[in-house]
Amino acid sequence: MHINRLSVIDRFLRKNASARNPMAAWIQKTEAALWEKFADVKDTFNSADYKKPYTIFDVGGNNYRILSQIDYPIQTVTIIKVATHKEYLSTRGRLQMNGITPRSPPLSVPA
Repeated sequence: MHINRLSVIDRFLRKNASARNPMAAWIQKTEAALWEKFADVKDTFNSADYKKPYTIFDVGGNNYRILSQIDYPIQTVTIIKVATHKEYLSTRGRLQMNGITPRSPPLSVPA
């Protein structure tokens, strides 16, 4: 898979240096993956969740979240937001993570 918007992770790491190794591991596994559907994502990351149109990854032993959109036909993962688990669990964080409307046209949804 190709990962778009790695700069979102870079910005997150500036404030959360302890996330560096878990994020690097997530990037490495994701770039090596060939996903055709959400079930393939679950084979790689069992804790991933799908909340239309987003795929949410638990990273670093459930310490961090990556909100993304996956376009399976063109093999891309677009990072929308990265947060700590605490930020994600807060009411405001959940609204921010789940209420984001992408500025670009919607990506294809898994079958």
